[in-house]
Amino acid sequence: MNIIGGLLKRIKWLKKSFATDQNRFFSKNTGDSSNFNNSKDYLNAYQLVSYVGNAVSLVSGDIGSLDWELVDSQGQAATDLTVETLLNEPMKGMTWNQWIARSTQHLLLDGNIFWLLDQTNALAQVRNNVNELKILNPALVDVHDTQSEEIRSATSKISLGVGFYRVEINEKFIQVQPEDICQTQLPSPHNQLRGMGKVQQNRRVR
Repeated sequence: MNIIGGLLKRIKWLKKSFATDQNRFFSKNTGDSSNFNNSKDYLNAYQLVSYVGNAVSLVSGDIGSLDWELVDSQGQAATDLTVETLLNEPMKGMTWNQWIARSTQHLLLDGNIFWLLDQTNALAQVRNNVNELKILNPALVDVHDTQSEEIRSATSKISLGVGFYRVEINEKFIQVQPEDICQTQLPSPHNQLRGMGKVQQNRRVR
């Protein structure tokens, strides 16, 4: 509880210190609605709105520094060398802590984390094992329901589930099936397929 309280105090101080940045990115008349229109805008807030960037860095850095432990369904310590190897370096060139920190940034800013379950070597393909969890930029991932309609965080619709993901990779769009992407999301009151980030959720800036 003391850790959470300390984080909230630091975030409040950061918000007050850098509040002048809001004028460039939020409407100047009432302050009730942001000028952000899509995921890319919300990700850009990390570097363009000072207190947003500092708060996200603070939270994601603290979460990323936490140690992890592999446990079974009963909460007991478990040993699985394949999983342990994957979690020690979930993405090529990125440690667990770096991977978690970046994933947390996406969750706070966009409300969604998208991990591509990839098999990047011959052994993984032969064994049908996932050996890399690639973090996808949420601004380059579209979620489509089973009726092929794109679902955004503010789309009001009851959908039966994800039909496919449309992902931009190397300036090309590919269609990825739901079983090949692991999505973690913050809740949105509008639908259950695309999460709503904290910046979208708290549009009034004081």
